[in-house]
Amino acid sequence: MKTQSISEFKRIFSAARWFICAMPVCGWLVRNRITFLFPPLGDSAQTGLALTVATLVTGTAALLPWKLDLLKIRSPLLILSFLCAVGSSLPYFSLCQRYVISTSLPGKHPLIVSIGNVRSKFALENFQGSTDAEMLQAMGPYEDEVQKLWTGDSILSVRFRLFLSYLGWLIPLNLILGIFAKTERNSQNPIGVRPSKRSTPPRQG
Repeated sequence: MKTQSISEFKRIFSAARWFICAMPVCGWLVRNRITFLFPPLGDSAQTGLALTVATLVTGTAALLPWKLDLLKIRSPLLILSFLCAVGSSLPYFSLCQRYVISTSLPGKHPLIVSIGNVRSKFALENFQGSTDAEMLQAMGPYEDEVQKLWTGDSILSVRFRLFLSYLGWLIPLNLILGIFAKTERNSQNPIGVRPSKRSTPPRQG
């Protein structure tokens, strides 16, 4: 019974880790409906998605063959990973609230784009006193218009920070789940201890 419960426990955490790996893909598919699952990166969205999935899958696979006895260092690892996840999630959500804008168009689904933090000369001359959302509503929430309204360096800077902070809370979350799954396996089968072979009863006549 105990072996079965630990096996179920490990299976749940392993499934949760692969769900974390799949979350960026799901977020990219619904990027115009849900903001926080994957940041809008403009023309670099597909590259960012590929890097995110590759990083998470590599991290998930890399933890499997570890020979470390994670039971001894589980608490410090969990605390460090938790602090990293929280420390990165706060700026990520703050950046999303400030620089990610959803704009509704007549007869179309809302479009979500990320903007820069420095307005271009064109925006300063033509949209004095307008908010970021008002400028996008007037020009259209498309990548070409974003490039006209904000400077290229500021757009790149904001999107780079969005991407790093996004990875910064996904990777520690994946690591936390991996530590639980791995240490439960080690507690059931400690390193250097092989499971004893079950004695088979002698065959009768």
